[in-house]
Amino acid sequence: MSAVALGMLGVASASPAAAADKAYAWTKAAHWGPRANDGSGYFQPDGEIFGVRDNRKDGRGVVLEWSITSGGSGGGQLWNTSGYSTSYKTWNKSFPEGAVVHFHVCLTDDGTIYVDTCGAYADVVA
Repeated sequence: MSAVALGMLGVASASPAAAADKAYAWTKAAHWGPRANDGSGYFQPDGEIFGVRDNRKDGRGVVLEWSITSGGSGGGQLWNTSGYSTSYKTWNKSFPEGAVVHFHVCLTDDGTIYVDTCGAYADVVA
């Protein structure tokens, strides 16, 4: 197996990313119009920073939903309703060392989360 193929296997792994790795998540396409990657988000363990970005001029916002699945508790939503942008809106949080942060990204409009646009969950160790 090539090094590229082995690297791709690591991306598909169900285990959380190591503490030094930034983890990303994206929205997914829906039959009624939204395309994959219309919104994106990340969690950076170094500094414990979330970022959420609207990647398409479509009148919708983006929300990142997160929870702690191991090593702590809590959860929440981080909303970016500022419109399309080339930069991420960021939030600085604080989690216990070793906590597993579980998150995904969805499209939203007027406070409604379109669950059929929520992408796959990402997990990363804080």
